[in-house]
Amino acid sequence: MTRILRNSAGYILHKISTTRPPDGDPARVSCRVCGWRRRAASKAEARALRDRHAQRPREWPTFHVGLVTGTGLGTNNHAAAIGVSDDLPTCAWALAGNRGAARTIHAPQFLADEAVAAIMTTGIDVAQAVLDMRQLAKLCDAGTSLVVIAAASTSSGPGYDIAGVGDYGLYHCQGGDVVPLMSSLQPNTPTGDEEASTFATGMRITRLRAPLDRERLVVMSGSVARAVTAEERAALITGVRNPQTCAHDLFQAGVRAGMQQNAALLVLDPLSTE
Repeated sequence: MTRILRNSAGYILHKISTTRPPDGDPARVSCRVCGWRRRAASKAEARALRDRHAQRPREWPTFHVGLVTGTGLGTNNHAAAIGVSDDLPTCAWALAGNRGAARTIHAPQFLADEAVAAIMTTGIDVAQAVLDMRQLAKLCDAGTSLVVIAAASTSSGPGYDIAGVGDYGLYHCQGGDVVPLMSSLQPNTPTGDEEASTFATGMRITRLRAPLDRERLVVMSGSVARAVTAEERAALITGVRNPQTCAHDLFQAGVRAGMQQNAALLVLDPLSTE
């Protein structure tokens, strides 16, 4: 059964459904809009989880999320993770990628999941999450790029708290234009309240606080950012309404442009819950 919740304008806020894998694994309850997901041991627990998510307070930030992880293009690996709390007004996302050593192929997904879990369960700062995950990546020689994003309260109102290190691109729609917020490709083009921290390990983690102003935020692996021209990137980010379709089209644009590496993309659309 699927449960759909809409705002007063009729726009879908949550689309919650339950699936049970045929191999007898626990049922999975997920929202195809915001990316929330849980596992349930029984039908009764699945219904309870679904109903609880449906009652998430309307004043809390809600996002329509698009996520694409492309494979088969190289020896590297990329992954993304989504976290949505039903207990606190917290959402978090992470994108990670590695150099491609066979023994660390699963490291990006593990690190992305761990970064999101740390923010959701302990409330640590995004920059600290990046630092902790990079230290963990060193233990498994993953050579990981990592971007961590959290929906946060700022002095000017709701916003994004973002930290990243490695090879990535981050873009924000502002009045119909696509602005590079923070990027390993364009390190001198920040927008907003940016601070860069150099830790004793020699890592440089760039941090940014950007307003959550009801416009799209896109984070992508550096391989996509390099392959897709600024003109095509802007056209897709501003012209494709559905965030999942936008993420897919950006990845395919990279493939058509000769992208030789795997990649991951996250597209975040803040939703009006009124």
